[in-house]
Amino acid sequence: MTGVKSKPVSLFVYFALWCLYNLQGPLYPAGSIISKLLLVILLVWSFVIMLKVNMHERNLPRFFTALNVFLLVTTIYGAILIMSGQDLYITEGIYIKASNTDYLKQIYISLLPIFVLFYYSRKGNVTIQHVFSFIIILLLINIIGFFYTRTQSILYAAHGSRNADGFTLNIGYKFLALFPLIMIYERKRFLQYVLIMLALVFVILSMKRGAILIGAVSFILFVLFTLKSTSGSKRKIVAFMSLLVLIATVCIVNHLLVTNDYFVSRIEQTFEGDSSNRDELYSTFLNHFISEQNFMSFIFGNGANATLKIGMNYAHNDWLELAINNGVIGLILYVWYYIALFIDYRKIKKVNRSYANVMLMTIVILFATSLFSMSYASVDIAMAITLGFILAQVYTTKDENSMLYR
Repeated sequence: MTGVKSKPVSLFVYFALWCLYNLQGPLYPAGSIISKLLLVILLVWSFVIMLKVNMHERNLPRFFTALNVFLLVTTIYGAILIMSGQDLYITEGIYIKASNTDYLKQIYISLLPIFVLFYYSRKGNVTIQHVFSFIIILLLINIIGFFYTRTQSILYAAHGSRNADGFTLNIGYKFLALFPLIMIYERKRFLQYVLIMLALVFVILSMKRGAILIGAVSFILFVLFTLKSTSGSKRKIVAFMSLLVLIATVCIVNHLLVTNDYFVSRIEQTFEGDSSNRDELYSTFLNHFISEQNFMSFIFGNGANATLKIGMNYAHNDWLELAINNGVIGLILYVWYYIALFIDYRKIKKVNRSYANVMLMTIVILFATSLFSMSYASVDIAMAITLGFILAQVYTTKDENSMLYR
């Protein structure tokens, strides 16, 4: 690859297919033949690009090396799970049979697009204007998804005799994933702040406490980075816009406190230390890991989705999930995953501070999500675009006489 611009038709088709896939439910039945066909096309496409990147690119970012090994190991574990044919169930509050193929499917649709967006960005197919288009389209899709899942939750609540406002929406994490992508778009600060505000509002409305906390931290980082990168009268404008977003956010939260009993209960539960049974799950998995008597299980884990054998649910914490499923090996690989990301961040910082700030926010969101929910198996397409684009912008080969990735 030379980095010379080519027609971005393939990129747009790839992105359009992801959009269609993410619209299952609102646009067509979830899990239908349409979504399955789209998934097959996207995964095959992603695998081909991943192989092309690894075979033809030299001196790839450190993160890709860690990602390759992580994907290889999880593929082995996932293949063993599929071949075993064992039946595993989620039994906490509900009774649902877990799909053995979902283990690999979630990891693949999460991590493989990073290679694809890196590839197309290296070819010059992704510009800042394209980034803006991606933001608008993904924001609209997420808003559609928000209202669809909210409506479905209300209908479920009505049939289940629950309060219509008594639910949380995981789609809040998709809005959170837009933060770094929005941060890339610096051409129009006012528009950038409007987009951040919209994403933040929907993160709050999702009522996922983990997403709200990470969103608050991310917004603070966004303001600090923006203030630091501006000067003079522009800094005053940035400070004023930041204050407006803060005031608007406080007003929205205050409105929810007055009108939504469930939101109030979520706040009260947080202050009371109620973690929605997370503490019990964490304790179960941590105690099992540190008191593991079988040396092989301690080193290599108990196999993919083993958390469903040991507990009533998935761990909802990447580190505990990997400790149980993949043992010490899995934990080491995941530590390497984040160290590699941080090494690339440090190298990017020497070349482009603005992109380095975006990279740092991305790392913060990914790492924080790994503590509250799932991160490596739920990297949204918006986050994949961010990682692929940022790494490609500062990526150089030895032929270009750069020290960045030597």
